[in-house]
Amino acid sequence: MDSREICAFANLKGQNLKEHALDGLDLEGINLSHANLSSANLSNCNLAGANLSGAILRGTDLTAANLEDAALIKADLRNAKCLRASFLCADLQESKMDSSILNESDLRFANFSNAKMRHCLLISSKFFGTNLKDADLNRANLTDAVLVNADLTNVNFFGAILDRANLRGAKIEGAIFENASMKNTQFDEPLSRHRSTANLAEAMGVIGTTGRKVYEICKDLNLTENEVITLGKKLGIDIKHRNSIVSKSDEDQIFAHAEVLWLKNEWKPENFSK
Repeated sequence: MDSREICAFANLKGQNLKEHALDGLDLEGINLSHANLSSANLSNCNLAGANLSGAILRGTDLTAANLEDAALIKADLRNAKCLRASFLCADLQESKMDSSILNESDLRFANFSNAKMRHCLLISSKFFGTNLKDADLNRANLTDAVLVNADLTNVNFFGAILDRANLRGAKIEGAIFENASMKNTQFDEPLSRHRSTANLAEAMGVIGTTGRKVYEICKDLNLTENEVITLGKKLGIDIKHRNSIVSKSDEDQIFAHAEVLWLKNEWKPENFSK
């Protein structure tokens, strides 16, 4: 197809545009649903509001492309290059994005529910308010990513890198963090308040095989000394002061009991009075 026929709001549904050079074009509102754009050059394109649902974008260059409000439902973006691209408010539910590169991309308020994003590079990307429910980010790299207020319900972060990522306000109920790296990752609630407590704490390196002091637990898990000591006493664990050594098994019991209180909405100040 002649590139001169490719313009904003055109209907190119199902067209074969494999390896086409379309960089820098204004394709706002274009219909490219189910089109084959594999290995095409769409860098710096304006694809705002475009329909790319079911499109094949394998190995496609989307560097610095604008895909705000675009529809990419069930699109295939495996191995795509999306550096510094904008997917603001885009719909990518059930998309395939394995091994794609989205470093420094704007993914705010986008819908990635049920997306396959295994081995993705998402370094320094912005996921503020993003819906990632049930997404698979197995071994993805989210170093320095911002996931503030994101929905991470049931997300698979197995083996992922979340070093220095910001998850404040994020929903992490049911998320899997087994074997993940989470150095200096930020949360705004104690890890013990989530069902993923054990694998999350292990990922952050805060549960060891030897005993730890109370103040270390407080610092790592954002629990007060009084909460740790009081929970310990309720479980028959003798903790006298902030320098007391708490064994791994006792620490696990404290976390588990705290989690139960949280899930039963019984995490109240009176439960921690001396």
